[in-house]
Amino acid sequence: MQFAYYSDCSFVQRRFTPLDNEKGTHLTHLKRVRRTGEVKDDKKILDILLCDKATLSEEELQPIVEDAMEEGVEIIPRIELVSRWAAYNTRQTQEFGKLWPVTLRKDTLRQKPPQRSQF
Repeated sequence: MQFAYYSDCSFVQRRFTPLDNEKGTHLTHLKRVRRTGEVKDDKKILDILLCDKATLSEEELQPIVEDAMEEGVEIIPRIELVSRWAAYNTRQTQEFGKLWPVTLRKDTLRQKPPQRSQF
């Protein structure tokens, strides 16, 4: 995964989300933003999920980084490990979230086991 440090998510939504969708990469189980606790020039610095590593090569990413700079958005890309899978229970959420914050997804395909009274 590739990431940026900045506080404006609109650039990411505009430039990177369509690329992930085009490539069939699904990152909806991951939260796009996590706080770093750092401050630079009175602005909070955030880690923002840009895209899957397979979506763009470093050569394809560079012009987008330059476009961001022209818009006043500083992107410092890096590769970060994140969970490939969505979390379907709180235990998985805690484990997968150690790498990068994830969203809990209820598994709608699983059914509750039958009650004894149904036998």
